[in-house]
Amino acid sequence: MNDDTVHFHGVFMTATIDFYHSRTIRNHFWINGEEGQNKISQMTVAIAGLGGMGSGVAQTLARLGVKKFKIADNDIIEASNINRQVIATKLNIGKSKIEETKVMLLSIDPSIEIQMYPQGVDSLMVSDFLTGVDIVVDEIDVYPIEAHLDLHREANSLKLPIYSSFVIGMGIHLYKFIGSEYTIEDMYHPDCFTNDNRVSGIIKTYLRPAPQYMNQTVLENFTRELELGNVPIFGPSCLLGHSIVATRIVLDYLELSPEHTPIMPEFISLDATCLKATTHVMRAWEKLS
Repeated sequence: MNDDTVHFHGVFMTATIDFYHSRTIRNHFWINGEEGQNKISQMTVAIAGLGGMGSGVAQTLARLGVKKFKIADNDIIEASNINRQVIATKLNIGKSKIEETKVMLLSIDPSIEIQMYPQGVDSLMVSDFLTGVDIVVDEIDVYPIEAHLDLHREANSLKLPIYSSFVIGMGIHLYKFIGSEYTIEDMYHPDCFTNDNRVSGIIKTYLRPAPQYMNQTVLENFTRELELGNVPIFGPSCLLGHSIVATRIVLDYLELSPEHTPIMPEFISLDATCLKATTHVMRAWEKLS
């Protein structure tokens, strides 16, 4: 076997510069050719949370040509993940999400470099997790508020951009945080920091605004499902969300778009039911009257 051959799951795959060029060449027209592709290949992306959004962002960025990832997740795949998570199948129920994400990324390109943090995000690992990173993706589950805070505080200290997409019914919200002018702590409703009212706080935080079809009855039923631990998630919304996140990361990083991604407190909502994309301003809770 020569130095350019990689053995992966019983298959010999040739990992050469020619392979990278061949697998990314359809991008070139849209990203300033080889120059843009080279920049993408040198990018290091940290992805926290490998569920419906995070694993999809990882896959899409890998297909676009990102070759260096740091990934963190401490969860396993369940049958209920199959409706939306690109890593989830009947065959790998019970397996580690982080390990299955690694398998997926290496099946795209065995030369991709992956650093894994199977403990998930916490205050002890976050400094190492974000060292040497260019872009941060926050797709941690909504419930572990402290993990979000640890990630954002460290990213803010390093002046790193944080991209996040959240499913809102049959659509998504796209958030980008950078700097300390408006942080995730400004975004969170105070109830998020209490155990008794956390579900209420999460709903008040993210359903700003709620889609028109989420009337009071729908909202009450939605709240009841969350309290039972059954988060209603429409699978295609995850596909929409991770595609938008990956696209905006590349456009911003390469400075190709005349419209930059809004920075919080400005954010974008996309609703598939009415085919609308709208820019909103999310005021900090302590500033609300």
